[in-house]
Amino acid sequence: MSQETQNHHQSVLSFDGVDDFILFSQVFDRVTDKISLEFWANGANRLADQTGLLRAASSECNRIFSIHLPWTNHIYWDAGNQTGFDRIHKGTQEREYKDTWNHWAFVKDSTTGEMFIYRNGELWQSGTGHQRSLIRVETFTIGCFWDSYKHWAGLLSEFRIWNIALTPERIQQNMNTRLTGKEAGLAAYWPLNEGGGTVAKDKTGNGYDGTINGAVWQTTELPVKPQARQSLETSLGTGLQDYAYWYRWKQSLPQSSDSQSFRRGRIWS
Repeated sequence: MSQETQNHHQSVLSFDGVDDFILFSQVFDRVTDKISLEFWANGANRLADQTGLLRAASSECNRIFSIHLPWTNHIYWDAGNQTGFDRIHKGTQEREYKDTWNHWAFVKDSTTGEMFIYRNGELWQSGTGHQRSLIRVETFTIGCFWDSYKHWAGLLSEFRIWNIALTPERIQQNMNTRLTGKEAGLAAYWPLNEGGGTVAKDKTGNGYDGTINGAVWQTTELPVKPQARQSLETSLGTGLQDYAYWYRWKQSLPQSSDSQSFRRGRIWS
């Protein structure tokens, strides 16, 4: 994370490490040869040494992809299909994942056999010879390895799944900003900033909304720029529309009605 990055108070989702998770029950088949998972995570001080941050499985409960953050002093990235999964991992220390925000990106390109883990935009671990492609996902959970097994504790925000292999340059470009949901290659996007309710909304429009079980909303500082409420272009467009409305209204008046007032609001010069 660059030193220039500023923190902003925003809503994030908090997991207690006991029984909290998000369940996605929709069929997910938008990734096959390439996948990238990225998110901001702030592991709680009470985070156990064996946890599952997420797991995706097939209809036969085969592991399609999963992340352990951590598991017995290691961080694991698994991705594969019904024949088995490929894995890279690396030993870690608590200071690398606890009590502070870190951006993580987990990438696999089965066409080249490469797998990567990036921490705060920098390469953290990699591996080659991993050519198992991914298959259709039937169930997907965030916050645990399974519904009631090895729950994760801490704060999460800006969870994204791509069907492309992100480069470090692309990761660094977007890690500190909110997305629109319309970016090329973006398969699912949960900002996790709703601030209320029990639905994690997928902002891509692909319909992968998740059901929040137990996790609660919390406002805290996050090194991600909040989205602007309204752009200058939008405002200018509205002004031009108002001017056109005013012109049509004035042209429709009788010639003797020039002195009537117009009360519609904004007219931009």
